[in-house]
Amino acid sequence: MGTHKIELLKGTSQLHGTYYIEFSLGKHQVGDEHWRETSAYLNADNFDPLIKLFRKHVPNFDFIGFIIIPAVQWQKIILNLTRLQHELKTISNYQALQKVLHLGEYHPEIFQKPFDKFIKEFGIMIDDLRSWLELQLETHDFITFLGL
Repeated sequence: MGTHKIELLKGTSQLHGTYYIEFSLGKHQVGDEHWRETSAYLNADNFDPLIKLFRKHVPNFDFIGFIIIPAVQWQKIILNLTRLQHELKTISNYQALQKVLHLGEYHPEIFQKPFDKFIKEFGIMIDDLRSWLELQLETHDFITFLGL
C-alpha cells in the first residue's frame, strides 16, 4: 500500500512517478501523449480494488494497456460505483470487504490505516471518480483507460 493518499488526482501537478492509472478524455490512440493535464489519475494500488468492477463491464479489460471505453459502458461502471459506495457503508471489517473488492495490496496485516478511516477515504475517492466521470461524459462520448 505504501504511504500514498487514497484519492482521485485531477491533472498532473500531484503525480509522483508513473505508478498511476490515467483516465484520458476521448479516444486515445497509440502514440498519443500520456500524462495529460485534462486527465484524472488513481494510484495503481488505489485502483486495484476496483478491478472486479471494471472486468464486469469492460470486455478484455487489461490493467496494463489502454482501452477506449464508450459512454454506455461508463454509465454501467458509474452505476456500480454508486452501488459500491452504498455497500461500503454496511461493511465493518477487512474480511467482509474482501468479498466485495479485489484487495490485492490492501491486505489487513500490511495496511496501516484503521478500517473505518480506509472505508471513509476509499468512499470519497469512489465518489470523486464517479462525479468526475459523470461531468466528463456530458461533453465526451469516450474516456480512455490508460493502465500501467
